[in-house]
Amino acid sequence: MVDRKSINLSMNDLAFYWSFPEIVAFERKYYQEEELDVTIHNITPAAKVPNKSKMYMDLLEGGRSDLYHAAEWVSIGRVVASPESRIIAWSPWVVGGLNASFGLYSKPEVKEQGLESLKGKQIAVEEGTGSYYTTIEDLEKYLPVDSINLKKVGDPHERLLLTLNGKVSASSLLGVYTDLAVQVGLVQVLESRRRKGTVMVSRKGIERDVLLKFISATNRAIEAINRDPEGHRDLYFSKVKVILERFPDPIKRQGLELKDSINIPKWAKWEPYPKQRFDEAYSWMEERKMIEGGFSYEMVSSLQAF
Repeated sequence: MVDRKSINLSMNDLAFYWSFPEIVAFERKYYQEEELDVTIHNITPAAKVPNKSKMYMDLLEGGRSDLYHAAEWVSIGRVVASPESRIIAWSPWVVGGLNASFGLYSKPEVKEQGLESLKGKQIAVEEGTGSYYTTIEDLEKYLPVDSINLKKVGDPHERLLLTLNGKVSASSLLGVYTDLAVQVGLVQVLESRRRKGTVMVSRKGIERDVLLKFISATNRAIEAINRDPEGHRDLYFSKVKVILERFPDPIKRQGLELKDSINIPKWAKWEPYPKQRFDEAYSWMEERKMIEGGFSYEMVSSLQAF
């Protein structure tokens, strides 16, 4: 009998795009071909989650998730705060990729008035995710830091609706939500200049060969998506429709019109996480007192070479 290794993954329907390569690898049985038993747990929050970092750290520590990936800064923060986890790989920034879609969206009049008009105005971000760090880095190039007024809201559909309804002046969005924002009349007021990759985090104690098999299968899925995005459109949009259920009917109807045009993000394949990247990101966070000091690359990462 073949000795298969078990891996638990968690997926949030409202942010499925982060997990789309894993969804494809699961559907195409790439994990099975690597002799892995992968179980995907749906962990879409039923209520508002105050801090997504704590949610994902708890999932890892509780065993419902053995691996996840997220934006670089937030992943570093989570691993520093959770000694039972390690950074094992990263997917570099790529044109047309998910991280390349980060931006601030507003009503057209805000763009007409310019970024100066956002001084002191509320900008919706999500605590414990990449939108928080990205918005700070992007805006501090244009506005005094003490004039940046971030409102920690929650899931991206909430941020989009608050902006559309005039409750905040702008919101940080990416992926599916940027396509939908433009579709319903919002505009991009600031394109993110960040060039940060996505970081993969695992629970400590998973055998090296299991991690390498998981990365290999996921990279096969990335190759398939990049080679033939149109061949994955139906699967991708089936997940988008779950998100659209969270919106009022008029927005839902507009969103359904995106089926043939919505962007399917590219991915760079997973590779070892470079020490230089960690040092730069960690120093940036330390300088702004966003993270505890005294940690090194060797303390938070493993699989430093595949």
